[in-house]
Amino acid sequence: MLFKLEKTLRELDITRNKLAVYSDVRPNTINDLANGDAKRIEIDTLEKILKSLNEISMTRGMPRTYNIEDILEYELTDEFINASQKKNLMSEEEFKQIKEILSAYALHVEIKTLEMTNICNFLMIFGDYFIENGAAFGMKRDTGQLSEANDTFLRLGNTLKLYGLAKQTEERVFLTNKGIEFIQRLKD
Repeated sequence: MLFKLEKTLRELDITRNKLAVYSDVRPNTINDLANGDAKRIEIDTLEKILKSLNEISMTRGMPRTYNIEDILEYELTDEFINASQKKNLMSEEEFKQIKEILSAYALHVEIKTLEMTNICNFLMIFGDYFIENGAAFGMKRDTGQLSEANDTFLRLGNTLKLYGLAKQTEERVFLTNKGIEFIQRLKD
C-alpha cells in the first residue's frame, strides 16, 4: 500500500493538525496515514478526509479534485505482476488467427515511410504509445506523426473492439488487457 496523504498535504500547504481539526478525524489517524503506519481505516474516515481536502482545495480556488488515490493507493507487488503476466488472455491459436486477419487489413496512414501498412505493423510501431495513452477524439498533438497515429487508432477502434482488443468511450479508445497482450506478443 502506498500512503500519499503527506504529499497531498504538502500540495495543499496544510498541516496534519489542520486537516485533523477541519475533518474531525483524530490527529493520530491523520499522522498514521501521513507516515504510512496505518493498519486499517474506516470508510467514513476516508470520506471525512476527502471531503475536507476538496473543500480546502475549492476555497483556495484550486482546480483540483481529490480522490482516494490522493490518500492511499494499492501497489501491485512484482510477484503478483509476474504471476498475472504468465496467464495469457488468449490462446496461441486465437493470437495467430487475429494476427492473420489484422495483417491482411491494408491500412493507409499519412506518415512518411508508413503510407501503406497493415494493422499489425501499425500496432507494433505505435503500440507502446497506445498502451500508455489510448487515443482521444478531437485531440490534436504537437507532432504530426502522433496526431496522425491518434486519428488512425481512432479509426481502428471498431475493428479492434470486434476482437476484444480495445474498448471505447465517448471521448477515448483504450486497449483492453487482451489488446495489450496482443501487442506484446506481436513484438516477441
